Amino acid sequence: MDRRDGISAQARAQGIIPDLSGKRSSNVKVSVAGLSKSYMKGSRGERFEALRNVNLDVYSGEFLSIIGPSGSGKTTLLKCIDGIANYQAGTVTVTRDPSATSLRDRAFVFQDFGLLPWRTILANVALPLELLGMHRKEREERAMSYLRLVGLEKTAKDHPHELSGGMRQRVGLARALAVDPDVLLMDEPLGALDEQTREVMQAEILRICGTGRTVIFVTHSVDEAIFVSDRVVVMSNSPGHIKAIFTVDIPKPRTQLATRAHPRFSELREAIWAELGVTTTLNPHA
Repeated sequence: MDRRDGISAQARAQGIIPDLSGKRSSNVKVSVAGLSKSYMKGSRGERFEALRNVNLDVYSGEFLSIIGPSGSGKTTLLKCIDGIANYQAGTVTVTRDPSATSLRDRAFVFQDFGLLPWRTILANVALPLELLGMHRKEREERAMSYLRLVGLEKTAKDHPHELSGGMRQRVGLARALAVDPDVLLMDEPLGALDEQTREVMQAEILRICGTGRTVIFVTHSVDEAIFVSDRVVVMSNSPGHIKAIFTVDIPKPRTQLATRAHPRFSELREAIWAELGVTTTLNPHA
């Protein structure tokens, strides 16, 4: 592996990605350096090494996806970046723009929506603003503006059980965006959705988040990672570390059909699956 940017020599040699060793070095939003994390698991208290010496720079305005096998530490890395999980070695640095008006520098979108069933949709979106001490009128106006952004302003008085899975996930996204974070962290937010809804939500996430906001997005889907991302990070089996990084040099804005028809899509898909240890091409002579 080429250690300059976590890019595999095989992928670089195939021309799948450009050399990123000097890319936007002065515009780093999130820097992870030498990050290692272990924890005790099981009844015997055995030590499990989740992450080992992870080094990663995420650039301002970049949409970066993290993919890897189960147990590779993707979610753990996301939680370390968010600050809700500790670690034994290394550093996580989030650079905040001095002129930023955001209420928080980071916000997290979970896979399971995390909505409170007894609160209305508007009250769910306004919850982080309430916890920050914002006055009711201001926080409800702000929450409504983000419900409008995700197309759900008409559901403001409803409760979570009255919404579909895709709609509930949009509520979770609106809640995270309500604090106007510098960095949005998304942990498999579409994993529980059916395929059709998932593809619609991928386009919605690009529309809402893919225009200047820094996003770190965990997924198990190679196709999803290519569609939404500027770069895709591939992680290894445990202990998790970065195995390769791919630049998705497919023009934006993107649509599902145009992206899948682009020649780079199949090249990237093949290369990422190869890093994951899976061959996707069929042998015509088999």
